[in-house]
Amino acid sequence: MKKAHIAISCGGTGGHIFPGLAIADRLVQSGCEVTILISGKQVDKRACESISGVSIVELPAVGLKRSELRRFLSSTFQSIRKCRDYFKLHKPDAVFSTGGFVGVAPILIGRLMGASIFLHESNTIPGRANKLLSRFANSVFVGFKFTTRFFPQKKVRFTGTPVRPDFLNINKELCRRSLRVDDKRPVLLIVGGSQGAHPINELFLKSMPLLKERMSNWKFIHVTGKDDYDTINSAYKEAGLDALVHSFYDKMSLLLGSATVVVCRGGASFLAELCAVGVPPLIIPFPYAADNHQFYNGLAFVKAGAGRMLEQHKATSELLVGMILQLGEEADLRRENLKALREFNSNKSAEIISDIIIQRIKEKSCNALFFEPSKSIFVGNKKNYESDNYSAKEKPMLVK
Repeated sequence: MKKAHIAISCGGTGGHIFPGLAIADRLVQSGCEVTILISGKQVDKRACESISGVSIVELPAVGLKRSELRRFLSSTFQSIRKCRDYFKLHKPDAVFSTGGFVGVAPILIGRLMGASIFLHESNTIPGRANKLLSRFANSVFVGFKFTTRFFPQKKVRFTGTPVRPDFLNINKELCRRSLRVDDKRPVLLIVGGSQGAHPINELFLKSMPLLKERMSNWKFIHVTGKDDYDTINSAYKEAGLDALVHSFYDKMSLLLGSATVVVCRGGASFLAELCAVGVPPLIIPFPYAADNHQFYNGLAFVKAGAGRMLEQHKATSELLVGMILQLGEEADLRRENLKALREFNSNKSAEIISDIIIQRIKEKSCNALFFEPSKSIFVGNKKNYESDNYSAKEKPMLVK
């Protein structure tokens, strides 16, 4: 018998890779062999440094830009060749993709080799890759109910967006204790993604006098990104505000677990994480996201009563501070927000998706596969780096 093997394509952005890792973790614990296919971007490599027990294949794929069509086509053909060579040695029973340019080659080659195909779309407005590849899929999972209308009804299923296990069942008291934050003190988390967001940083710089005037009793936790760290850190000190400032922070569950309110972008993966933790957001969508999907993600939260949204071009200090205080201090609104967040929360998403994948490959193989449960991929911190010299007998951990 052959051990069940699932290939997961999930690179390009944190919004693609983190849901993919959540699925990988569930599949490994359910007994599958898992290969994760990522891009060469630093965000992918950094995310994979903290996992073990899976194989990692780095594809040369790059995103499609009008000015770089030739580069996109060249990288896609290189990725197709690499997937073909790898899948010949390690044939997958299923390929799962979270969308994006990294998913094109694995889905096409997987389909040609007879693998079952599964897609996940975390945003309200589907990306181009998932729209294109959905015709090859056996099932399409979506993070928002609204999104079901964009895919064939026989294939699509609302599951929510998978989140990593450290965002589930969080002990907020322990989170605050580890950061040395008073249990009763309101905490504002500001994060524009793991690398920060310059326009959000600029808005807070401009708002320092009003923050000092109206929020001096709050503690601030601000993830700035590398370029703005010194400026933001100095600004909080000059304003006399109590702040923890980081250029980068890789334990986001700890920060969310300590927060009363979060100011963030509108990426679907992060929104799913804050739902799991239960933190009302003030969403400032990235205005240049494809198809303006961050705006529509935020709009879904606003309509459900799960948070507030402030468009970047309309943002003022008064609106910023007023909305934060509403979310943090108006008891009736906060109860409504927390209730809506619980309804949005999809903490069973990874389990549901993994079970469907496993059931499909069991039926297709007539139960000719075996499963060997293993520990979580997030246990330990082993870097999975090996060279391109692999054989059918020795599977690589990272293929560059």
